[in-house]
Amino acid sequence: MPFLAPIAAAISAGIASVTAWLSSTSILAGLAKTAFAIAASYAVNALFKPKTPSTSAQVETEFGANIPRTVVLGTCGMAGHHVYRNNFGAGGRKFTDVYVLSSFCITAVPRVKYNGKWRVLANPDARGWYDVPNEGTSGDSHDTVRVKFYYGSLDQQADIDLVETSRPAGRWTAAHRGAGVAYAIVYSQLNKTGQGMTSPAQLLFEVKGAPLYDWRKDSTVGGSGSHRWNDQSTWEYSDNPFVHAYNLERGFFNGSQLMVGKGVRASRLPLSEWTQAANIADEIVDGYYRYRSHMIAKDGPGANHDSNLQPLLEAACASWVERVDGEFPIAGAPQAIVATITDDDIKVGAPKRFTAKRKRTELINTVAASYVSPDDFYETKDAATRIDQSALAEDRETLASAIPYGAVTNVKQVDRLADIAIRGARFQASAEITIHPRFLDVVKEGRWITWASAKHGTRTYQVLTRTLGPHNSDGVRDITVALQEISNGVFDPTAYVTNPPVIIVVPPPEYLAEVQNFTATPNVVEAEGGGLLPGVRLSWDAIEDISVAGVLIEYWPLANPTQVFTKTVSSDVTVVQIVEGLTSETDWRVRTTLIVDNGRSVAPSGVTSFRTLAAGGDFIADLEHLGKDVKDVFKTITQARNEFMQRLEQVGQAVTLEGAVSQFDREQMRVDMGEAFAAIETTKTVVASATEALAQQVTTVSAGVADNTAKIALEELARVNSDGALASQISGVSATFNGMFADGLVMFQAVAAPAGVSVRFSIMLRANLAQSFIESGMYIQIRTVSGVLKSEVGFLADKFVVVDGANTYAVLAIENGQVKIINAKISQAQIDNLVVGTSNIEPGAINFIASSSTVNASRYVDLIVNHGIPAAEQSTYVARIEMRCGLFNSGGQTQSVMYIDDISTGSAVRLVSHVAFSNGIANVGAPQFTWVMLNIPRDRTTTTIRVQFPEAATLVTPQAAMTIFKQAQ
Repeated sequence: MPFLAPIAAAISAGIASVTAWLSSTSILAGLAKTAFAIAASYAVNALFKPKTPSTSAQVETEFGANIPRTVVLGTCGMAGHHVYRNNFGAGGRKFTDVYVLSSFCITAVPRVKYNGKWRVLANPDARGWYDVPNEGTSGDSHDTVRVKFYYGSLDQQADIDLVETSRPAGRWTAAHRGAGVAYAIVYSQLNKTGQGMTSPAQLLFEVKGAPLYDWRKDSTVGGSGSHRWNDQSTWEYSDNPFVHAYNLERGFFNGSQLMVGKGVRASRLPLSEWTQAANIADEIVDGYYRYRSHMIAKDGPGANHDSNLQPLLEAACASWVERVDGEFPIAGAPQAIVATITDDDIKVGAPKRFTAKRKRTELINTVAASYVSPDDFYETKDAATRIDQSALAEDRETLASAIPYGAVTNVKQVDRLADIAIRGARFQASAEITIHPRFLDVVKEGRWITWASAKHGTRTYQVLTRTLGPHNSDGVRDITVALQEISNGVFDPTAYVTNPPVIIVVPPPEYLAEVQNFTATPNVVEAEGGGLLPGVRLSWDAIEDISVAGVLIEYWPLANPTQVFTKTVSSDVTVVQIVEGLTSETDWRVRTTLIVDNGRSVAPSGVTSFRTLAAGGDFIADLEHLGKDVKDVFKTITQARNEFMQRLEQVGQAVTLEGAVSQFDREQMRVDMGEAFAAIETTKTVVASATEALAQQVTTVSAGVADNTAKIALEELARVNSDGALASQISGVSATFNGMFADGLVMFQAVAAPAGVSVRFSIMLRANLAQSFIESGMYIQIRTVSGVLKSEVGFLADKFVVVDGANTYAVLAIENGQVKIINAKISQAQIDNLVVGTSNIEPGAINFIASSSTVNASRYVDLIVNHGIPAAEQSTYVARIEMRCGLFNSGGQTQSVMYIDDISTGSAVRLVSHVAFSNGIANVGAPQFTWVMLNIPRDRTTTTIRVQFPEAATLVTPQAAMTIFKQAQ
């Protein structure tokens, strides 16, 4: 790799000799990368910094078109390249997103990260969708997130779900196959804020990468197995770094198109050397493979073959050899000595260089390595810092190298690699010598030799480069070699103590689980316009947790738990007043649930009980207050009607504002004949000053003869000033004839002012006949009352009738102050005074709850009543149990007894033992009757009573009954 020579030159004098040699000969042979140079290349004080290599993680989603092609080698974490988003369904709440994972096929995606956890994928449905397991976002028990994968085969078809749901139709078609491209489809279903997902899911995919060709499994090239280079279906997943490197050298092709890699022909890659390196990587060291790699190889903008190969070599502490006849790696492991050279083997008179020490910039005594951690979602993590204490003492200062092992995901492997790097940098001697041609066949690039020098001592060296000199007078060519000191100890397992960093485990944030010091205080609230309403004041401590967006309040009556009222407030609120739905002197339950925005699951709080106070007891007074409110509104509407009629009389008078500019336009059509006239008139006015603006348009259509007139008018007004903004539209009609009149008004008005907002739609009708005058109308309005928006509807009428269109009678009518309903079904009613027919039932007289009875019973029968628990704490339930029958003493029995037992708790409690006859006295056909009262415990919801009739006697019409009543304490 010629493009690596500048980096090697900056690191060591031995590699510097390579570049010097390049300029003097046409024969290229040497190590473009060496294992011992790794630490120096990442040294803090290195002259040149290395290029940014490929890694095993891509944790940020990529967008745009100018993205490099990728191939996943080993197992990597990927956010993917987002290429498509589609939303569909009601309100656009369903989303599908497409993420490209690789430009070449992949093997599998076993799990994804969602909401801070790995989620294992299993059991896809018939269409290939995997459900992503999760605990749900705030307010939900399970987020609807599914994922589907296409693994990049050349014959894969377009996804039918993307085709069917694309908006507009045809945006994704059957032609969108993505042949040769591995991609994921993520489906997300959104919910309202606080009730689950509010944005499409963001996943991190753990991708098990491309199947690879392993020549060791190809029986046609000397291996053993079915692998064939020209048949990708025979390839298998591998995480061997040299299998990765070999496939990169050969190149990854989709058909005839090179996607990633160099595209080197097979003859340039000598399999014997490649096999030796791959087998070394497969050796087991300390319970794990010696070398493994995981990497996303790239080709395109910002990526090249060097940046792909570099992390693979670093993952195996490997050297890279480039010769005229081929290129191959040498795995980081001890080697056999191929030759021993003495001073006698060195050519006399030839240039010779020996350097015992490295430059200061190349010395390393501390290595801080990092790696990519799958357990931490493929984030980069620091390994233990390795320090050579003896080297530190010798150097008298820390000389550190921070090595990012971007293709390594196992911390044990990282520790071994860091040890190799730091120790390799401490073997400092280098040399350049010319030796006898007899070593030509054994002294080759990357191999180890021993030089036994009388002057420099006996050392082991690795051959960096080998150069053939010119032909001598005897016709032979000397060999010039560049050497770098090496030793078996570089690759031995570490035997010295390191100082791993003190890892402080940071616990997760202390999130708030529920509001603190929650209290529910019943109170009485004065209603708008008068009257009292039952209420409850809820309060809690201020919320400091920034992940909390709001609080969901749920409350319901104890007697009807399915009738749940809800209210949501923001997180800065600590006091809430509630009156909606509450009834006087009733038991209620309330709980809260935090609404969070960080996706964590939040459970509802425990239940708090409260009982509302008595309020609104004066029913007539309450109605009087309500009636007064409505009358006040109609007075306002009547005043607006009068002002409107007055303005119609003043049409044509210009509106003026102090210091303002204005325009006025008037159009009129009118004819007169005697006392008759007909006219259509339109006036338009616009006025503006520095602080106020007004626009008005009035149209009138009128006709009259003498004192009899008819008029139609429409006024449209928009006005803004320092007091607020007003928009209104008023339409009116009026008619007078012989002293009688009738007029009507329809008004639509909206106001926004510092005090609040209001909007009202109203209709007002008036008429007189002789001495009779009457008004009728209605309004619908929303207005701000004490900072709270209130809505209401009011009617002014002598009679109010609702019909269903199917029946001739009214289903509801109000006439002469009385509400008439033909048929009513009421779930719950509070009645102060009840009249049934002509009878007046005293208050509290009705206390029946439930009953159970039987006729012609057998010898024993169970009476069961589901009565619930009393709604009011001041009340209890009481049961009356009766049994009766006629008896015949047919067998001369001496005694016959009737029993009543309470078996509600599973064991019988005897309530009554009634002797029907004794001493053989026959009560022929005599009616027998007994009864008992039972106080039911407050916490019991069901009562079961067993009645037993005499066994021996003949029964006549046996009967039993149980009735439950409410009893005030």
